[in-house]
Amino acid sequence: MAPQPAPIPDQPRPGTAPLPPLRQPPLEKAPSMLRPPGAPKAAPPKPAGVSLEQRLGASWLNKIGIVVLLLGAVFFFQYAAQKGWINPTLRVLIVALGG
Repeated sequence: MAPQPAPIPDQPRPGTAPLPPLRQPPLEKAPSMLRPPGAPKAAPPKPAGVSLEQRLGASWLNKIGIVVLLLGAVFFFQYAAQKGWINPTLRVLIVALGG
């Protein structure tokens, strides 16, 4: 077995003063002299515009999806009517409900 090193003492070396704490106490807040009292407050900055990614994801793709879905429904209705899957009475009812 190897001999174990001697433990390091927790006491400071003789002749050294303790170090001051790392944190300083908070300073008093000085009065702001940037603008005179009674001056109007500056308007808040305008938020940045909507990015292209947000416009594409939130608006354009939704609108394109709605158009594609409606076109698909119209073409399916037309195909079903041509194949005789929908009788004339049901066609009139679907058109009346759909507008």
